[in-house]
Amino acid sequence: SVHPGGIFTPLQRHLPQEEMIALGWLGEDGEPSELARQGFKTPEQGCSTTLWAATAADLAGKPGVYCENADIAAPTDPSSPMARYGGVDAHACSDESAERLWAVSEALLAQA
Repeated sequence: SVHPGGIFTPLQRHLPQEEMIALGWLGEDGEPSELARQGFKTPEQGCSTTLWAATAADLAGKPGVYCENADIAAPTDPSSPMARYGGVDAHACSDESAERLWAVSEALLAQA
C-alpha cells in the first residue's frame, strides 16, 4: 500500500474555511498553519512514493508493506503530535486483518 502523504492542493477549496481551521490546516488568519507547513507535501513530493514503490528493487519479495516518504513506513509513534500524518499502525500490516477484510469485502459484494 502506498500513502502519498497529506497534500495541500486545490481540492481543499471544497471544504469550508472554518473546517480547515478546525482541522488545524489553517490559522485563524486563513493562512496555512505551522502544522500544515510541517505535515503537508507538494503534489510532486506526494507522487514520489508511488513512483518509488512502482520501481524500487528494495520492495522485491516484500509483499504487504505500507510505504510512505519513498520508503517502507516505520510503525506509528502514538506519542508524536504528527502520528496522524506518518507511520503505519500494526493492523494495517497484519495478514490476519487483511484476510478478514478480504472475506468481509467478498461477502458484501455477494450481497450487492
